[in-house]
Amino acid sequence: MNREERHVLIVEDDSVMAEIALRVFHEPPAWRTFWVMDGEAALRFLYKETGNSAAWDPDLILLDNFLPKRTGLTVLEKIKTHPRLRVIPVVIWAIGDEEEALQAYELGAAAYIRKPPDLAQLAEQVRQIKRFWEGALFPVPR
Repeated sequence: MNREERHVLIVEDDSVMAEIALRVFHEPPAWRTFWVMDGEAALRFLYKETGNSAAWDPDLILLDNFLPKRTGLTVLEKIKTHPRLRVIPVVIWAIGDEEEALQAYELGAAAYIRKPPDLAQLAEQVRQIKRFWEGALFPVPR
């Protein structure tokens, strides 16, 4: 696998928001993406229980909190207690409150970002997340 290639797992049950995130992560420089719609599917992918022999560990996880089957915070807790997965930065991307943000940070989230209601603002927010993590995960050589 080419380590210059970036990988993101998007866990989002709203298809419109997921499509925006996927579109942004496919903008150059494009990241390899995988999208799931619920917490159980996210854990199956991360634990490599999907039956996909080409499953990969993401460099970043963009995780909604209000999900079917398992909340994002529950998924975050599982990730951060798993020896192989705990090093992956997780950005909680949700419509929540300060208490939820505090819980996310206590569980090990790298960031908690509130989704804006406007779709254009949402796309720009995802671009900012992408740019930040491109620099954090793959700094420009000097």
